[in-house]
Formats: sequence, structure tokens, C-alpha cells
Amino acid sequence: MGFEAHGKYRFKVKGDIIFVQPLQSWNIECVKSFFEAYKALILSRGFEHFGVIVDLRQFEGGTPEAMAYFNKIPEWTAAHGQIARANIVTSEFLEFTVNDPVKGQELFPIQSFISETEALIWMGSLGIRTG
Repeated sequence: MGFEAHGKYRFKVKGDIIFVQPLQSWNIECVKSFFEAYKALILSRGFEHFGVIVDLRQFEGGTPEAMAYFNKIPEWTAAHGQIARANIVTSEFLEFTVNDPVKGQELFPIQSFISETEALIWMGSLGIRTG
């Protein structure tokens, strides 16, 4: 018998960018649910390549098991066309905690920004369709 998922997330797509908004704090069940929904979204879009903007401003973190499971995601997404990730953060401390260490940095560039506008400009500079 498993536990109930704790935490929420939202997706939206604009051009070749997936916007991910994790909310609250996550347990392992939430991360697994997220990853299944995320894979289905990516596969349904048939991207040649895509970028991801993760809005971390309302994310409260996760259990150690949940965060370890997160490390499986970048390898799969890179194999299916992800070429960049931008994190939207509220402070340099949050930027440090989400980027050190970050699984995926060896697979695609990852940058942190304070605003969605800055992240979109960066994605566009990488040749990712933003609209």
C-alpha cells in the first residue's frame, strides 16, 4: 500500500517551452506522479527540441527521497529533446540550493532568473521558439 501524493504542480506550453510550476512541498509519490504527467506531455507534443522554465517561487522543497528521484528526470528529458532549463527564483540563496548540485548541468545549460521575461529572452537566444 502506497502513500498519497503530497504537493502539486502545473504545466503550460508556449511555443517550444514547457512552463513547470511546482507548488508546496513534495513527497516521492508526488514526484512520480509529476514525472509520469511530464513524460506524457512531452511525448504528446512531439518536440524536435524544447526548453523548460521552472517557476520555483512557490515550491517548498521535498523529502530526500523525492529530491533524489528528481535526479532521474533530466537524463530522460535530454534524451527526448530538452536543450535548456531556466529556473525562476526569488533569491540568490534559492538559486544556489537548486543549482548545487544540479543533475542535468552536464546535459544542457541551466540558468536562474528573477523574472519570466528574462528567462524567455534567454530561451530565445538559444533558438527555442518562445511563442
